[in-house]
Amino acid sequence: MSLLLTTAVHRCPIEFLLAFSLSLAASCVFPALVYSFLWTGFDRRGQLWLVYGGLSLCTLLTLASPAVSGTIYALLPEQDFNLFPLHTPGLVSVPAAFLLGWLGSARPWERTTHPRHTAPGPTPARSSPGARIDSDEDVVSG
Repeated sequence: MSLLLTTAVHRCPIEFLLAFSLSLAASCVFPALVYSFLWTGFDRRGQLWLVYGGLSLCTLLTLASPAVSGTIYALLPEQDFNLFPLHTPGLVSVPAAFLLGWLGSARPWERTTHPRHTAPGPTPARSSPGARIDSDEDVVSG
């Protein structure tokens, strides 16, 4: 797969590829690592929101930036259709990815009085040998 990608982009300017890869890593990997190491409430939904939202926002902002058109170091230097003024969209996409990760995990629109739906744990049956018997009588085992 990497050989196919390399042959496909071998004529692209390295500055564009470098800026895009760094912005993508900063938008997807960095917030996910920070949240997973420092926040115990970070869950799968927050991870998905963070990664997919950061990836799509970073890609869209990069395509609308001067890294794609308008400068001599751009992917398409002869055209000028940049809508986003920054060369690297990390200043916008990284905070947005943090926000999306928090929104996905915390879910502030749900009521906090209702507990989250969790699967009930196994309960031991009274007739099983390892079951605890709660009574006031002393149990004599022989």
